Amino acid sequence: KVSETLFCVTMVVRFVAGLTKFQSQDEIGVLEFQKASWKELCCERLLESLHWLFEAHDPALVQKCMGDKEWRFEFHRILHPLDCYVLGYCIANSRQSWQLNVPHCSINGECVKLLTMVENGRAFDYIKTLELLRNDKLGDEGAILLGKMLRKNKVLTSLGLYNCGISPKGLNEVCNALGENTTLTSLDLSWNKFDDQSITSLVQLLTNNQRLENLKLWFCGLDDDIIGSLAKGLQCYRLKKLDLRYNPFTTRGIDRLSCVFKKHPTLKKEMVQFSRGQPYMGP
Repeated sequence: KVSETLFCVTMVVRFVAGLTKFQSQDEIGVLEFQKASWKELCCERLLESLHWLFEAHDPALVQKCMGDKEWRFEFHRILHPLDCYVLGYCIANSRQSWQLNVPHCSINGECVKLLTMVENGRAFDYIKTLELLRNDKLGDEGAILLGKMLRKNKVLTSLGLYNCGISPKGLNEVCNALGENTTLTSLDLSWNKFDDQSITSLVQLLTNNQRLENLKLWFCGLDDDIIGSLAKGLQCYRLKKLDLRYNPFTTRGIDRLSCVFKKHPTLKKEMVQFSRGQPYMGP
């Protein structure tokens, strides 16, 4: 509650400040200081600086301050919807690649919706890595919107949706969207629930994307039948690492995977553990 109160107070102060017109020289001076200290900013100060850039309402100024480097934004506290909107605004107008690592940030469907509203969702075009681990409020609403916007992304190499509260419906949309992606090399969909339809979409993704090397599917409720469907898709693919630990498939599912490992050109026996405490198949 204290952090939320401080956040609200900060927004009120910024709103009042926005009603006063800064002299251009003062504004340029502040922005030059921000630009000079970019490399030394921690993520909290970086987020604060992004807010000030947003409030300047000058896209060209954002691009000038951000420069021509690739940015990495790593945050481990709550990101409010307004923060997400500001982040999307700066990403879209910087026109540079971004790596976003935002676990445990309470990102939900509303946050993703605001990101899609900024510059017609153009921020998603510049996201190179997106790690949303343990944002369990994201849900199907956020996953469906995310999938919709990632369809046109041509630079995404890594996507992490570990424990984001996504059902088979949301996973189906995400996998369908990524089926058109040709740059993805790492995908983590662990601790979300798959069914036959969503696993079919995942298999289609594997067939279309010939660069994916690392696939994690922990705690996804994969039984023998779903593993059988997944194994068929793996036969025509060049994965290097597959992590299926803590899924309820039995020795029958392991036998199906073993057949794939014997014939697969790059995918060898990885850590495949079907329940906690049971032995796994090592490399």
